[in-house]
Amino acid sequence: MNLVSTMIGLSVMGIAAPTIMDISIAPVIAQKRANNFGIAESAAVIYAAKNANKTSLSAIPDNCDRADLGDRSYEISCRGGEGKYQQIVKRSFRLQPDDNNSPGDNNSTTRRFPYDDPGFLTRHHQCPETDPYGVEGTWINTYGKKTGCMPQAAWTKTKYLASNPDSWLYDINNIKGYGPHPDY
Repeated sequence: MNLVSTMIGLSVMGIAAPTIMDISIAPVIAQKRANNFGIAESAAVIYAAKNANKTSLSAIPDNCDRADLGDRSYEISCRGGEGKYQQIVKRSFRLQPDDNNSPGDNNSTTRRFPYDDPGFLTRHHQCPETDPYGVEGTWINTYGKKTGCMPQAAWTKTKYLASNPDSWLYDINNIKGYGPHPDY
C-alpha cells in the first residue's frame, strides 16, 4: 500500500510541479514588469511635461521615440526593460500654437465684436456650453487669464463654417488655420 501511495504522490507532484513553479515566480515577474513600467512612465511623463506648451522640442531620450500628430501635437513613446518584460508607455502633448493661427488673423478692421481677442487660446480645451466663448468668467475663474478656451463655434471646421460671424463674441476668423470664414 505504501508503494502505491508513493507512486501516486510522485505522479501528482510530477504533474503539478510546472504549475507550482509558475505560481512561485509570478510575483518576481510582476515586480520586474512594474519596475520597467516605472522607468518608461517617468521618461515619458518628464519629456511631455518639459515640452508641453513650449515653442520648440527638446532632445528625445535614448529609450524613447516621438511621433508628430499634426497641429503642433506630439506623442512620446518610451520603453523600459528588454525582452518579454519590456513595458512601453505613451504620452501626448502640444506645443504653443503658432502666432499665425491666432484669432483675428484676417487683416480686417471693419468688423467689430463685443469682446477683445482673449489672446492665447488652448487648442485642446473646449469652452463649456454655459460659456461658449469663455468670456463670462467661467474659464478665467477656473484657469486664470493666461489661457482661453477654444470657442464652441471653432471646435471643428464644420462648426466654424456653420457659425455666423455676426454672433461671434470676438474675432475667430481663420482660427486654427481653417481659412477665412465665407460670411466674414
